[in-house]
Amino acid sequence: FGHKKISYLNGGLTKWIKENRVTTKEAANVKPTTYKAESPNEAIRADADYVLKGLKNPKVAIVDVRGTEEYTGKKNKEENKRVGHIPGAVDLDSYETNFNKDGTLKSRYDKIYSLTHIVMKSGNFSEKKVTSILISIEIIFCILAFIIFL
Repeated sequence: FGHKKISYLNGGLTKWIKENRVTTKEAANVKPTTYKAESPNEAIRADADYVLKGLKNPKVAIVDVRGTEEYTGKKNKEENKRVGHIPGAVDLDSYETNFNKDGTLKSRYDKIYSLTHIVMKSGNFSEKKVTSILISIEIIFCILAFIIFL
C-alpha cells in the first residue's frame, strides 16, 4: 500500500508490560489527518482463476498461510460454509514460521530454518512457482506483508 513509515511492537503489549515499560490509561491526543494509501499491488495477488489454473500445473505449489487449525478444518474463524484447505495445498502456518513463542518476530536465520524445514517436509519446491493463498481476511495479511520486507 506504499506506507513509508511503519512501526511494529515486537512482542506486543504483553512483552511491553513484562519489561516494566510505561503505560497509561489516558487517551492519546491525536490530531485528525488525511491519509491516502496507494493502490494494492495487483501483481502479487492470486485470484480464484489463477489458483484453479495453478492446481492443474505440476510446476506450481499452492501454499496456505493461515494457521494449521484452519488448514485442517479444526478452526473456522470466519464461519465459512466449507473448512479445510485446497487439495494439494501445503500448510505453512504463518505464525509458527515467523514468530517465537513469546510473540516476538523470529530472526531471519530462524525464519529461513523454519521455511527450509517445511519445504523439506512438504516436497520439492525447487522447480515450482509458489503461490501463497490467504483465505481468511485478517491481520495475518498485514503481518505477512510486513515480514516480506524485513
